[in-house]
Amino acid sequence: MNAATRKLSLIGIAALLTHCASADGTSQSGASTDGTENGIAGDKTATDAEGKAGDGRNGLTEINSGSTQRIARSSDIAADAKAYAARQAAKAGVSNPAFVVNSVTKGIDGVQHVRLTQTHNGVKVYGADVVVHADESELLNVTGTVALQVNVDMSASIAKGTVVDSAKTERFGARTVATQDESTEQVVYIDAAGVQHLAYHSAFFNEADQGIAPARWNHIYDAQSGKLLARWNGIDSLSQASGPGGNAKYNHPWVDQLDVESKSGGYVMTTAAQKTLDLKNTTGAGSEVTSTSLQFTDAPVNDAHGYAEATLGVMKLFGFNSIDNQGFQIVSRVHYSRNYENAFWNGSTMTYGDGASTFYPLSGAVDVVAHEIHHGFTEKHSGLAYSGEPGGLNEGFSDIAGKIAEFMYEPESANFDVGAKIYKAAGAALRYMCNPTKDGRSIDNAANMTSSLDPHYSSGVPNKWFCQASKRFSSPTLDDANATATPDGVKRAGQAIYLANANYWTSSTSFTQACQGTIDAARSLQYTDAEIKALKDSWKDVGVFCDGDAAPPPPCDETLTDASGTITSPNYPNVYPNSYKKTTCIDAPAGQKVTLTFTDFQTEAGYDYVTLKDKTGAVLSKTAGSTKPAAVTADRVYVIFTTDSSQNKKGWSANWSSN
Repeated sequence: MNAATRKLSLIGIAALLTHCASADGTSQSGASTDGTENGIAGDKTATDAEGKAGDGRNGLTEINSGSTQRIARSSDIAADAKAYAARQAAKAGVSNPAFVVNSVTKGIDGVQHVRLTQTHNGVKVYGADVVVHADESELLNVTGTVALQVNVDMSASIAKGTVVDSAKTERFGARTVATQDESTEQVVYIDAAGVQHLAYHSAFFNEADQGIAPARWNHIYDAQSGKLLARWNGIDSLSQASGPGGNAKYNHPWVDQLDVESKSGGYVMTTAAQKTLDLKNTTGAGSEVTSTSLQFTDAPVNDAHGYAEATLGVMKLFGFNSIDNQGFQIVSRVHYSRNYENAFWNGSTMTYGDGASTFYPLSGAVDVVAHEIHHGFTEKHSGLAYSGEPGGLNEGFSDIAGKIAEFMYEPESANFDVGAKIYKAAGAALRYMCNPTKDGRSIDNAANMTSSLDPHYSSGVPNKWFCQASKRFSSPTLDDANATATPDGVKRAGQAIYLANANYWTSSTSFTQACQGTIDAARSLQYTDAEIKALKDSWKDVGVFCDGDAAPPPPCDETLTDASGTITSPNYPNVYPNSYKKTTCIDAPAGQKVTLTFTDFQTEAGYDYVTLKDKTGAVLSKTAGSTKPAAVTADRVYVIFTTDSSQNKKGWSANWSSN
C-alpha cells in the first residue's frame, strides 16, 4: 500500500461508546451501523459479514539475513540494496525475487536504511516489504517480510478506473457522498487463506456527512472476478502568544508558548511548521485562527496548536524535524462537526471533535494530540498495516509517542493512562498501558492475540512493553520493572522504538519482528548490554521473544500419555465453539517419539488456528482453513486450538501413535 494512502485511526474512542441506532442505519453520534463505529471496527471481507479485523497477511514469511551476510557496497546504495535484497530473498526461498526502492534515508544511528517492496512482473506484492541496512562501506543485512512463491495470472478483466466507484457504491449505496484523496493501485494480494490474487487496492476519504462518520475506506477487489476480497476503515480514528487551555478536569494556560506569526496588523496560527484551522462545528475547509493581539481565547484551538508544537519538540529530541523528517507542516482542524467524540488523522491533517457526554474537547490532552500526529509518523516510515499484529503495533506506537510527549512536556502530571485528561468520568481513560486488561478489552500478552482483535486492543502488548521498559530504564540498576518512571527513563526507552519504526519495521512487522527491530535499533544506537537486556526482558514480560531467546513451552490444559489415540476439536464433527482456546500435550512413552497425523481439518480460514509445537516451544506449524497440517513427530507435541468470536466449522480430527 502506498504510504500516502494509508489513513490510520487515532484513538478508537467510538469503540468505547454505546450508540443508538436510528431507522436509516445510522447512529445519533454519526456512526454507521454497518459493522463499524466511527471507522474503527477494522476489516470486513465479502464473506465476512461479522466484521472481523485483518487484511490478509498469510503467505508472507519473515526474512532476516543476520549479521554474517555483510558485503562491500558501491556509491549507488539504491542499486546495491535492490541486488542485495534479491540475493538474500533467493536464499530464503523466494522464486525470481525482484524489488522496487521506496526510500533511502540516514537514521539517527548514522546507518543508511533502504526501504523496498517485493514485486512480481512489475506489480507490488501487498505487505511484502523489506529494509536493507548499510554503513558507508558495507551492506549490513536485510530485514522484513517476503512472499516465497508468487504464481498468479496477471491478466486483469476489471478496468482500474471502475474500482473506486464500486467501493463507494459498496459503502454508501445510492447515496451521493463527497470523497477525496481517491487512489487505486494494482497489487498482488495474498488473502487470509494464502490464496494469491491479482487485485486492485482502492482508498478514499469521506468527511462526516448524512449521518456517515468520517472514514478512510480501503477496498481490495480481485482484478479478474471483481470479487471484494477485503475492506477496512483505516482512519485512526514566530511570535509567542498566550491564552487559556485545558478543560474542567485539567486546566492549564498557555503563557508565551503558542507559535504564531504577524498578519494584517494582527497574528495568525500559521507558521512554516504548523497551521491550525477553526472548522466552527462544520466539516468544511475551516478558517485560519487570528487575533488582533497575542492573546488567543479559544482553549481547544490553543491546545491543538500548542500540543502540536510540543509534539514536534519531542520529535526533535530523537532527530526528526517533523513526521517525514522533511519539514512536513502539521495541520490541525479543530471544532469538527457537532458533538463529535473522536479525533483522527486522515493522511494529511489532524482533526479534533469537541466531545459531548463522554469527553471534553479532544485536543485538550498532549498524549491524544501526539498520538494523532504519530500516526502520520508511522505512515511516513514503517507504514504498519492497520490489522493483526502490525495494527496493534501501529496503535501502540502512537500511544507510546503520546506518553513520551506527556512525560517530556507535563512531567508533573504524567502517567501511563491514555486520554485520562479529556475523559469526563473520574479515574477513567481510553487505555491503561501498564495494565491493559483493565479496560476489559485489551490484551497484555502476545499469547492472547487473535487475528480478529481490534488494533486498539492488541496495542496492549507494545503498550505494556513500553511501560515495563520505561520503568526499568528509570531504575539505577536497569532491572526494576516496578520503579517509578522518570522522563529520562521514558526518553531512553522511546529512542529505541522511534528508530525501530523509522528504519527497522515494515508494513507487516509482527510482535516478534518488532522486538528484534527495537533490539537492532538499540544496538545501532550503542545501548549497553544492560540496556539491551532491559528491552528484551520487557518484551518477555508480554510474551514476546527475540534475538535468540526461545519462548518457553506453553502450559498444558490437558496431557495425554497413552501410546496411541485420537484427538479432536470440541463437538467434532459438529461445529466447535467460539472464543475457545485449549492446549493439549501428547507425551510419548519413555525412549519413544509421538507422531501426530490429521485425518480431517475444517476451520475458519485466517481466524481459527491449530498450532503445533514441540517441547522446546518451537512452532512446527500453524494452520487454518481446509488444508490438513503435515504430520509431525516429536518427544512431546503441543496441540493449541484457538477460535475467534464468530463463525465456525466442523473442526478437525487427528490420530497419534508412538514409535
